[in-house]
Amino acid sequence: MRNKKRLGHFVDLYSDAGKYNKRESDFSKAKYFFKNFEKNNFITAFTLIEIIVVVAIFGIILGSLLAAITRSDRFFIDSIRQSGLQFEARRAVDRIAWELKESNPSWKINGNTYSVSINAAGDELNFYLPSFDDQGKIIKLTAVRYYVRQEEDNTQLMRRQGSGQPTVVANNIDTQSRPYFEPLQQGDNSILRISLPVINNNIRFRLRSSVTLRNRNTTLDSGTEVEEITEGES
Repeated sequence: MRNKKRLGHFVDLYSDAGKYNKRESDFSKAKYFFKNFEKNNFITAFTLIEIIVVVAIFGIILGSLLAAITRSDRFFIDSIRQSGLQFEARRAVDRIAWELKESNPSWKINGNTYSVSINAAGDELNFYLPSFDDQGKIIKLTAVRYYVRQEEDNTQLMRRQGSGQPTVVANNIDTQSRPYFEPLQQGDNSILRISLPVINNNIRFRLRSSVTLRNRNTTLDSGTEVEEITEGES
């Protein structure tokens, strides 16, 4: 009964709105209608509890979306870093392996021996790289050294050849994962293992390769030139 009275009142209000000014626009009529509609309790406001519940649900949904986006971004960045580490390690290992293949465990010239050597820590490699003339004859040996150098928060794998200046071969070397160079069999430097670990923001990658020195039965002339490493700033 009460609802019927309210409905009747609602109809009267709408009629009054029409009588108020028949020339009013539809927008003005609607505004007048809803104003009186609210006064008669036909429109009710949200309670504080309802608002809190809606905000909480929206917050949970938004938080879940942000967490998923953050995880996706972190995975993408880590993938890029890992790819960069793999590329750098592969480039360094390929270069060392190519040069070692051209070398000899123990070159001999006029009774002097020029051998491959690895220090006790396994982080420094020394050998002699041959140079050939147009007929494929070895005319010169140049000393090559690979070693590690600490630069603030970055450990670098360096290369030095003869009298030349040191150059960076790889960055982000993991100093906790030695040795980097070692013979496959103790006392035999004809087959060497290269194991290069790199690290960047707790992302670790290690690349291994075994290299056989192939110029083991090469005889060098007495006039073969030898260029040693010029000691100095490393």
